[in-house]
Amino acid sequence: MALKTFLEQRASERVDLMFHTQIIDCATERSIGVLCDISVHGLRIIGDKGVSPGKKLRLRVVLPVEGSEAKDLVLFCQSRWSHRDSAVDCFYIGFQVLEVADDQKLLLESLIEEYGFGDMLKN
Repeated sequence: MALKTFLEQRASERVDLMFHTQIIDCATERSIGVLCDISVHGLRIIGDKGVSPGKKLRLRVVLPVEGSEAKDLVLFCQSRWSHRDSAVDCFYIGFQVLEVADDQKLLLESLIEEYGFGDMLKN
């Protein structure tokens, strides 16, 4: 699938974050990589291993908040694509957000607003 087609299918523009936080597979409690960019509909991760397209995972985004208010973001996602970058020996993995609880959606929107940079397209 061409890059233009991926961009045309994207429901909202992903934004880069001011930090790269760990993404944990909730089933195994292992890191699958670091968050590269995010939107309310999807995210891109940089990892050591690829993820087969179509695989559904519950992912935990480790947020950069300390103290008693610290709360991680949990998203039910499906991998859409995975590409190996041999130049830097890593994989770029695209996930679609399938399900997010209402309180988690507010946390996701807050994360994008507070830590994101770049222009987002209006839905």
